[in-house]
Amino acid sequence: MYRRRCDLLAFVNGLPLVFIELKKPSVPLRSAFDDNLRDYRGQSVPQLFHPNAFILLSNGSDAKVGALTSAWEHFFDWKRESEDEGSPMSGKVSLERALRGLLEPARLLDYIENFTVFE
Repeated sequence: MYRRRCDLLAFVNGLPLVFIELKKPSVPLRSAFDDNLRDYRGQSVPQLFHPNAFILLSNGSDAKVGALTSAWEHFFDWKRESEDEGSPMSGKVSLERALRGLLEPARLLDYIENFTVFE
């Protein structure tokens, strides 16, 4: 216990709001969920997930976003960087697209303020 470390963790005002689990491109994305995320959420570092807004899983070319209690079926592809649908890159799934689309400061704060519920 307490010997695990996650790949990336985004802090906002000292709160770990975004958890990012990365795999190498040759590894299927599902293994980020099956092999690592379940263990992190369980007994390894559960305190990281109390204020968590969302979780990003990626192997470089594929990226999926979900919430702490989401099952694998509820993680979804992030395909847009902005509202600009005419972009030549829209619809393409990648880690860079997900990071730009989710972690742009104003957009991230909007997601947390308007789309996150803590009981």
